[in-house]
Amino acid sequence: MTEETTGLIQFSAEALLNYEKKDPKNCKGLIFRGKINRYVNGKGHYVETQRMALLKRKSCSGCSKCAYMWEEIEEGLGNDRPPIMPAHLVPEQLYNLIVTNISYDYESGNIDDWDLEFVKYSEPDNGEKIEKH
Repeated sequence: MTEETTGLIQFSAEALLNYEKKDPKNCKGLIFRGKINRYVNGKGHYVETQRMALLKRKSCSGCSKCAYMWEEIEEGLGNDRPPIMPAHLVPEQLYNLIVTNISYDYESGNIDDWDLEFVKYSEPDNGEKIEKH
């Protein structure tokens, strides 16, 4: 990796993990509704697709962390690195997108990799943060 690329990765990781310092504390994150479609196509194949529909009204109105996570989703799909889907997607269940599997460079201590994962959403009580269950 070039120095410029390493700097971009570190900036991106800091934007994901330290957004509370710059953005409002009332960020709700990106909230999605799980959907499953099942059908038999014209060739007689049984097809099952899973999708996540972004709920714009329930989601964050636009802090730097959520904007960056959305960019990561779009870029990850093009790079064969989509967010981690739930093992057992429940139709009509709400899910929150979180950062997981954070790894650090052993020499510099900088964040060098992470994953985005959909986890079951739970309403926060009195402004508490949403955590992975």
